[in-house]
Amino acid sequence: MRAISVSGGSGIALLATGGAPFAYNITLHTVLVGFALSIVFGHALIILPALAGLRLRCHRGLYLPLLLLHLPVAIRVYGGLFEDPAVRMASGMLTVAGQLTFAAVLVLARTTGDQPTARGPDFD
Repeated sequence: MRAISVSGGSGIALLATGGAPFAYNITLHTVLVGFALSIVFGHALIILPALAGLRLRCHRGLYLPLLLLHLPVAIRVYGGLFEDPAVRMASGMLTVAGQLTFAAVLVLARTTGDQPTARGPDFD
């Protein structure tokens, strides 16, 4: 599935850009929020069907939580570079929104979707 590939690729891109030694806050959030949660989002689509026996369907909405994950990281980087605490706090709220959206989209992927699957997502 393309959503898994996009999730992993964008997470690796954030990992590559996260090694700024001058900005601990930026490094912390690009690696732990950007990379780690991207990988969790991508692998959840493989692990949940295998462990829980859920039947997930491919769903276009899987890209929305990923966007709601990476947008706050970009906002956090901006807030870190310009030392704006209000912007940094707003990025945290958007990160939580992205995680909640991911849970909601998984529920939708279980009931609706583009392609039916037997034990997990289709890989196209």
